[in-house]
Amino acid sequence: VAGIMGWPVSHSKSPALHGFWLRELGIDGVYVPFPVHPDGLKKALQALPLLGVAGVNLTVPHKEEALAVIKDISPAALRIGAINTVKVHENGDLSADNTDVSGFMANLKQEVPAWNPAAGPAVPCPARRHDHDGRSRAFSSPAPAAPAARRVPAAAPAPVR
Repeated sequence: VAGIMGWPVSHSKSPALHGFWLRELGIDGVYVPFPVHPDGLKKALQALPLLGVAGVNLTVPHKEEALAVIKDISPAALRIGAINTVKVHENGDLSADNTDVSGFMANLKQEVPAWNPAAGPAVPCPARRHDHDGRSRAFSSPAPAAPAARRVPAAAPAPVR
């Protein structure tokens, strides 16, 4: 058993997405929504081992608040200041990570392999737009460059304290 924990969480497409791949790959498991009010986050996370849950993904509003509950947190999650993945270990301990940046970067590299982070956020490249009907359509005009006054130089992330 794994799932997504948030408040609200009924809108999440994660159970359908993960459920599809569990079935497709023949993995014996389920991925379910856990609607957890913010006041119950600590108790809900502490209950995961007792309930036999292998892990959860966190969504709003729990990503930052979980930092105060879980002790074993990856350097990436600490640097980002948010958790989106909680793993339950065999001994019942919880560990946490944030895969948002690595997932975003992997997708960016796949979709726009020539993108160079040093070039800044407004790099001309083929892009896709999502119309009101939810369908993705390619368009060939390059992304416009940001006005000079709005450009923000890339800065090194703040050190983790």
